[in-house]
Amino acid sequence: MNDVTRAKPIANDSYRTLIDASPQALLVHRNFVPCYANRALIDLFGYEDQEQVLSLASTLELSDPSERDRLRALGSARLAGEYAPERYESRCRRRDGTLFWAELIASAVPWDGEPGVQVCFRDVSRRRLAEEQLRESRQLLHTVIDTLPMFVFVKDLDSNYIMANKAMTDFYGPEPEDFATMTPTSLPIQSGEEKQMILGDDRVVFETRQPYIQPLVPVTRPDGTQTYRYSIKIPLFDEDGELTGLLGVGEDITERKRVEQDLQRVYDELEQRVEERTAALRQSEMALTVSREELRKLAGNLLTAQEAERRSFARELHDDLTQRLAILALDVDALGRDHSEVPESMREQLRALQGRIADIASGAQGMARRLHPSILDDLGLVKALKAECAHFSNREGIDVAFEHCDVPAALPREISLCLYRIAQESLRNIGKHAASPDAIVDLAGDGPGQIRLTVEDHGSGFSTTKADGRGLGLVSMRERARLVGGTCSVQSAPGEGTRVDVCLSLGGDLR
Repeated sequence: MNDVTRAKPIANDSYRTLIDASPQALLVHRNFVPCYANRALIDLFGYEDQEQVLSLASTLELSDPSERDRLRALGSARLAGEYAPERYESRCRRRDGTLFWAELIASAVPWDGEPGVQVCFRDVSRRRLAEEQLRESRQLLHTVIDTLPMFVFVKDLDSNYIMANKAMTDFYGPEPEDFATMTPTSLPIQSGEEKQMILGDDRVVFETRQPYIQPLVPVTRPDGTQTYRYSIKIPLFDEDGELTGLLGVGEDITERKRVEQDLQRVYDELEQRVEERTAALRQSEMALTVSREELRKLAGNLLTAQEAERRSFARELHDDLTQRLAILALDVDALGRDHSEVPESMREQLRALQGRIADIASGAQGMARRLHPSILDDLGLVKALKAECAHFSNREGIDVAFEHCDVPAALPREISLCLYRIAQESLRNIGKHAASPDAIVDLAGDGPGQIRLTVEDHGSGFSTTKADGRGLGLVSMRERARLVGGTCSVQSAPGEGTRVDVCLSLGGDLR
């Protein structure tokens, strides 16, 4: 490959001794003709002795053929005194033809009175393999993050975006590479207040060095669409514990918000229908004052119809909406189980989403229970009242003591429903008007064939004289008791609390 003659025998025995003892693989060549190789280099390239290395026509035979032109240019430049990097990496070729990556450190040395080059070889194959595996792992992580439906982004200490996944770029509009030059103030958001809010959240993370959960906030998309989202921001630190930026994970929960609004709309419509029925009852009472018996009969029919309608709505709410929410919760659970590559932080978000779905389902079940208590049919009046008192206490923060004694195990359905509704209405009045810290609900057998319900509070009370004929709740309680052959009385005075007593005959005339 060149006309440079072979090197003469080495004259500097001390230099040869020095490089022979070196653990580094060293080679000396003159114009690519090998002059000397130490034991470490002979072993690295799989030769038996130095003579086999020195018999090579050119040191370029120790390199991958695809690298030889580059190495020849570097060596020629170095011998000519021109600039050439002293440290570089190249694929090398062993005697058996296998290739490996090595780091080469070359320096000019005099050899036998003429310019030569000393090259130190260091096998970096493992490092290159690790770097390639790291690159593939990062690519896999990037692919996984891009497939997530949630926003994932990284910011530096100046709140500049370093990385944003596909969900976020799709939401805001710019291409992923454009986010590298963006701050929250340059995001395509129309509201300046929203931009300042994002910067304020970043400052909280940087100042406290703690994770920050951003509350549910409205965000206006570039096209003007109103959306809702929340995010979690986590501080990032380097190996020395220095703060370097933050990692953010967010979610567009506009659809969930829409479901909540739809649920509220259904509830409002239901309440409106109940109010409409109540208003119709009030009008009927006013119109039929002349015929008391006819008024009572109409009121009874309306109460019966109302209970039937409540039962129908409750069944529809329980069987339809809660089942859909349960399916949605299963889908979210499957998303975490079926994708093992999802990071633990993302699983936490999925579990949090399941919790929110469960809260919505619980609210729907509570609404269904208030409309029609299925527990009354399944487990009886005592357990139904106990559960209603517990729910009321949890909802209103009013301590309710429920007591029962000598209650017959089997009660007619009309009796149970009457007592339950009167207790429910009494508790509702306590929560709405009484301002009482506590209440007592007492259910007891009252002699042969009798059952008594007492609901008492220690609240503000009211004038029963002024309330008579004006409060539909009190009228409906009395009418319910009358329909099953019983009585309902209300005792109250301003500042002295209120007591509701209901007495029913188990063998009474159920009208």
